[in-house]
Amino acid sequence: MMNKEYLHELFKYDDGLIWTKVTKYNPHLLDTFAGNLHAASGYYRVRIDGMLYRLHRIVWVYHNGDIPSGKFVDHIDGDKSNNRIENLRLANYSQNQHNRKLCSTNTSGVKGVYWDKKKKKWRGRLEAMGKKIHVGYFDTLEEAEAAMTIARNKLHGEFARHK
Repeated sequence: MMNKEYLHELFKYDDGLIWTKVTKYNPHLLDTFAGNLHAASGYYRVRIDGMLYRLHRIVWVYHNGDIPSGKFVDHIDGDKSNNRIENLRLANYSQNQHNRKLCSTNTSGVKGVYWDKKKKKWRGRLEAMGKKIHVGYFDTLEEAEAAMTIARNKLHGEFARHK
């Protein structure tokens, strides 16, 4: 079971990384980085008592204690490798999704904006409070981007990510 006190027994925290303080089987692992990069997900993971945990969750619990049910640990800057405690915050599912980066399949280069072939205009759309919200149709990509930035700031608040 991962809790704050147990993590303090096992690890030292330094600038977003954790280092082993205790090892059962291999003394050469003392004072080494405790995690490894999971290439498929892009997250650093750490094994504790046979279970794998994402490093950002360990850093959060190390500093703040348990993660409340229904909450996620969100990287403020969107960088999965930046696990400094000042870059982490709690978020609900929707907030965590608002802070996602631009999808790799996006063809406009603007988050939430796509070309509507029927109307021959740029369409802006986003989600907030579990609902899809139509922001509008626009003649130029720049107009759509400006409108989406305003809408995201208003509806997503501190979790708004524009790129």
